[in-house]
This record gives sequence, C-alpha cells and structure tokens, in this order.
Amino acid sequence: MSVRESIANNLVETLQATIAPVSIKYVTREPFDFDKLSSAQFPAILVRSAGEDREDSSIGGSITQRMATINYEFICYVKGSVIDSARNNLIEAIEEALDVDVCVVGTP
Repeated sequence: MSVRESIANNLVETLQATIAPVSIKYVTREPFDFDKLSSAQFPAILVRSAGEDREDSSIGGSITQRMATINYEFICYVKGSVIDSARNNLIEAIEEALDVDVCVVGTP
C-alpha cells in the first residue's frame, strides 16, 4: 500500500471512530449523493485528496531527499435546526480527532 493510500485510510478510520463532541456517522472516500442519506447517517464526510507539492531537498553533498506535502479536503454535511452550530461542532470534532491521532506515515 502506498503512503498516500495509508494516509487517506488513516484519516477515514480516525474520523469514523470520532464520538465527541459529535459522533460522526458516515465517512467515505467515494463520492455519494447526500440527498440519499438517512437522517441517522449525518453528519457525513467525504474525504478526498486535494493536491500535492513535491520538492527535492539536498542535505549536503550528493545526498538528495524527496519531500512532499499532500493536502486532503473534507466535504462535510450536517443536519439540524441550527446549521452553523452543527457545522462548528463537526469542525471541532474533526480537529480534536486529528490532533489526537498525529501520525507520521513512512517514518522509520
């Protein structure tokens, strides 16, 4: 499995396990029609890669190391009577989950 694939899978698994401050009900990397989700499947998140920057880094002499930064985009769907609060709570849940699960993939 590639590093990119490992990162994306880790993001999905981490978000699927999130229960506080909001229990995230549906997380996927596959596009879906949010109109077809039941109320029990909200909040829902679509995780997709959003771009990558690569550069060669010289650390002296002839040794060159390849550095890359990959960005992921979370498309979030919420329901509720106060959408702004639902959105803010979901964002907080995502931030907290990812702060706890700091993972450096591909590092020995």
